[in-house]
Amino acid sequence: MSPPPPTEAPRRPFTGRRPLTPRERALVTELFGESFDPDRVVIWVNGPLTLGIPKVILDTLYVPRVWGGKPMLDEHGAFVPEREHVFVHECVHLWQHQRGGRAYLGESVGAMMAALLRGEGRQGAYRWDRAFGAGLDWSRWNPEQQAAAVEWWFLCREGQTKRVSAEDAAVWAERLTPLLERLRAGDGAPRRSPWGAALFGGLGVAVGVFVGLLMGETLTAPGVTLGVAAVLGGVAAGRWGGG
Repeated sequence: MSPPPPTEAPRRPFTGRRPLTPRERALVTELFGESFDPDRVVIWVNGPLTLGIPKVILDTLYVPRVWGGKPMLDEHGAFVPEREHVFVHECVHLWQHQRGGRAYLGESVGAMMAALLRGEGRQGAYRWDRAFGAGLDWSRWNPEQQAAAVEWWFLCREGQTKRVSAEDAAVWAERLTPLLERLRAGDGAPRRSPWGAALFGGLGVAVGVFVGLLMGETLTAPGVTLGVAAVLGGVAAGRWGGG
């Protein structure tokens, strides 16, 4: 009796850094046109910063393999079709960084903090319908409102939402299409953020206190002073961001 044929070892799911797939490149080209450089983007799957929600830091999108109990990626590390709307949302943050520098980071955190203070939870920062309904110019929307609106456009166009009827989804996709013109023009990304100065200045305060506790109180005062100066100066001038 001959032995059974050898079996292939199971394929290990992709983990690590990768560029955009051809499908992803085509999608960002459709969304952003020439206002976005896909070659700058890195997708990091299950890396050190992928715990929690998907997130963009500068030109890198950190993606957990599973989020909310549902798979985000296939075994090759590509987004599964029903989660591509998350990719679209995060790509708007990549676009914001390419067009306006680091300002989107502070503005995003600031919008979430403001929503928490209003008792709405973090999700209050994503209410793009408020900005849209109030007729605010696209450039005045916070980074999460911009990303959530484009994500909703994609869901409606692809027929991937059950929140509205197919007819209403088609209407929403058409109503939000003008926003894509602003994206393709490279227009409206956050460029100045007092929230960013407050955020990173606050980190300076925390680091100063921590170092002071470790190495003696003589280092606490400089760290706190620099941090507070960054907070006050940045909030007054609103110059965090750009570049």
